[in-house]
This record gives sequence, structure tokens and C-alpha cells, in this order.
Amino acid sequence: MTKRKTIGEHAKEYLEANGFDSVGWGDSHLLHDIAEHAGLPHRGWRTEKQVLDALERSPLFEKRYFRGLRNRLCRWFVLRDSELGRGLKDHR
Repeated sequence: MTKRKTIGEHAKEYLEANGFDSVGWGDSHLLHDIAEHAGLPHRGWRTEKQVLDALERSPLFEKRYFRGLRNRLCRWFVLRDSELGRGLKDHR
């Protein structure tokens, strides 16, 4: 029996295929594209939240924060094996 891919694995595959190394809150189009790639139904903002929540649980991504609208902390996920992911570890 083959193991089903997780949303995190689908996200990594999609991001690498399209030349991205990170995704975060506010990247609506990219989050919906990842959801479509993973076979998830589109349910508005809940689709984006579902993908972000899955990336938070995935060991393939490192979680970071950035300041968004109204100084709100927003989630940002970087591929652990990417150039950007390695660079973030050096600047802590």
C-alpha cells in the first residue's frame, strides 16, 4: 500500500517546481494553488488556514513570523533545505 502525500509534501513539491522557497499569510493565490495541487476543495479563507496549519505541523518547513497589517504577527514558512532556510539559521 502506498503512503498518501501530506499537504506539506505537496507544498514542497509545488514550491520547488515553481521556484519558490517560502510561503506565508497573505500569499492567497499561492496557498490556493498548493491546495489545488494537494487535491483540497476550495473553501475561501478556510483553505488558506488549512494549508498554513498543515505547514506548521510539517517537519519540511521552518516557521517564522513577520509583521503584517496593523502590526499583527503573521506566519511565514520557509523550506528547511532551501538557501533561505539555511540563511535564517545563521542570523538568529
